Amino acid sequence: MTNEPPRCSLPGGERGSQSASSLVSHHDCALGQWCEKEGQQSLGSSQDFQELQRIHAQLHWIAKEIVWYNEVSGSSIGISAMEHFNDLWQQLTQKRQRISQIYQQSNHRQTFKKSHSGLRKREVDY
Repeated sequence: MTNEPPRCSLPGGERGSQSASSLVSHHDCALGQWCEKEGQQSLGSSQDFQELQRIHAQLHWIAKEIVWYNEVSGSSIGISAMEHFNDLWQQLTQKRQRISQIYQQSNHRQTFKKSHSGLRKREVDY
């Protein structure tokens, strides 16, 4: 188990050289894979975790739209789309930090329980 969720990795190549088809989906980047395995097992019912997944999916969608529009039109999609992308990126970063704290606390409790699980039994036996 890792100590925290990995970062979201949008690019499919070097910055500025991406095509819309080269951008990975929110399921395929490192954060998406973590969400579908460790995150879901440990935090699946958490509202913060569900919000992280929603924001993460939106971030990938808007990134793909921005790159696709640039490919088709040959011009930038506009300031509002980039502002939306930046806002989503900030939300994702904040939510990822919150999830990291929750995840670490959860793992600490599980580790503590495992390391002290026999303690009560031994106390009763004596």
